[in-house]
Amino acid sequence: MEADELRQRLHERDREAEGTRGVLLDAITGVREHALRACPPVAGSYEDQLLSLEKHLRSKAGLDDKFTTRLHQQLEGFGRDAGLDYENKATEIREVVRLMAAAAESFATQNASGSQELSACANALESIAALEDLSAIRRELQTSVQNLRQFTARKAEQDAAAIASLRGELEVAQNRLAQAESQANHDPLTSIVNRRGLERSYRERFRQTPATVVLFDLNRFKQINDAHGHAAGDAVLIEFARRLQGSIRNTDVVARWGGDEFIALLGCPLTDGLGRSRQLLSKLCGAYVLPVQGKDLRIPVSAAMGLAEPVKGEPLADAVARADAGLYKQKGSPVSSLK
Repeated sequence: MEADELRQRLHERDREAEGTRGVLLDAITGVREHALRACPPVAGSYEDQLLSLEKHLRSKAGLDDKFTTRLHQQLEGFGRDAGLDYENKATEIREVVRLMAAAAESFATQNASGSQELSACANALESIAALEDLSAIRRELQTSVQNLRQFTARKAEQDAAAIASLRGELEVAQNRLAQAESQANHDPLTSIVNRRGLERSYRERFRQTPATVVLFDLNRFKQINDAHGHAAGDAVLIEFARRLQGSIRNTDVVARWGGDEFIALLGCPLTDGLGRSRQLLSKLCGAYVLPVQGKDLRIPVSAAMGLAEPVKGEPLADAVARADAGLYKQKGSPVSSLK
């Protein structure tokens, strides 16, 4: 009887451990596939680690303190880095707004005529700088810039020199705002647009016209990092992005979707996109000779490919999900999949 009870307890403990493993696996997969999308600029450095943790769970390895510590470090690190990224972007835009407010206030103090209107504008800009929501900052800032433009137009004949100075200040502020927005829409490593920039282009240019989503996923990219180091892996991503950017038409858009995944958004229906995507893949795959840390490395590069044609009015993420499902059926072989 004691042996039976012991076997029963061991069986229950194994069942509980398996349940815990399944919950952890679902949670980590959910974070990697969904939460990381909240901040693409920092997501790439955490995706490989989360994939490694998933692999550990699927291998039925033990859930020891080392695994728990790794999981905690990755989740805490992403939360910290994502928070810093958004805080930096918000700080940059607030500085731009305060610069504009200071310019308007300075002009108001030097010009009695219209000073009340300019002071009101300066106060509005100061209020915008206190906002937390970047979308609200952008919306309110556009209104304030338009008000300042109207004011400067009325005052141009009265004080050309002062107006020229104010316009200069506004141009500086607008350039800084454009730079901040460009940084938010581009991948810092490869310089092509990131997920946020691609979704914006899709909304503005492709939502109501035929398009083909081509999703590329580099084969055995982790092995490149393991064999040659992350500097080599970064060099491969940069060269892949350069080749992809140089192989598209002016009507197309390419982006780094995250990690070692890239997307070409082609301005054509799927019937034409299938042939064009195969041509793209042939230009992207092959032996890359890359200068890494003072020496040339020859690295074979290939990619899996999945395609989808967005339905009219469909969110980009839905079309990408269909392309992704097709891609993973062919993962490890540089061929395309039509879904």
